[in-house]
Amino acid sequence: MADLGGCPFIQTAKGNVATEDTANMLHEMGIQTGVDIKKVAELSRRMEEFLGKELPAKMHKLT
Repeated sequence: MADLGGCPFIQTAKGNVATEDTANMLHEMGIQTGVDIKKVAELSRRMEEFLGKELPAKMHKLT
């Protein structure tokens, strides 16, 4: 979600692959995931507010 997370093996890695970005890419390819991108994007925006920092994912900023 929103590229929140990190990698214990690569210290400079900022996070994981964002759920809403991945689901959107798959939807654009015609692959249905069952993920409600708008709901995940809203949660990502709320996490930005809660953490007080901008997260690197893209879709939650566009929806």
